[in-house]
Amino acid sequence: MHERVRREMLAVYRSEDMPSFLDPMARDLLSEGRANFFRLGLDRQATIQDGTDTILFPWTGDRIMNTMLMQLRSEGLSVGRDGVALCLNDTPPAQGIQALKALAEMGPADPVLLAASVLNKWVEKHDRYLDEELLSRAYASAHLDTQGAWETIRRAIDPAR
Repeated sequence: MHERVRREMLAVYRSEDMPSFLDPMARDLLSEGRANFFRLGLDRQATIQDGTDTILFPWTGDRIMNTMLMQLRSEGLSVGRDGVALCLNDTPPAQGIQALKALAEMGPADPVLLAASVLNKWVEKHDRYLDEELLSRAYASAHLDTQGAWETIRRAIDPAR
């Protein structure tokens, strides 16, 4: 999913406008979603605690989310994707924010080095013919956005950005 779609989702949650094309059930669901969005404080922060886990809502596209997932794993965290969110398993919010701050201080990651840590990079039909370096470059080019991830991480730790 493209970053613009998720940013529009965030804008819909923050808005009070009710699209005229929604049927009554859709209006109810949107109202419920907005109420929970504000109740959970997602209008002010990108993370919430869920038991022993921290849920991070970066409101960005799949390439950036995949990059962030890999970067957080490189910081030693157990991280999974769940729709529009990243789940930092057995990670209290303070620890998750510290990991994000560490990544923000490092600047954008080297995409090829990050891709080298991916165990299965065979995505396209000809990938099996590439050597490891070229495969990492191809994977980084097609599936990662380290600049976008760095900018998103900075926004997640300082929503005023």
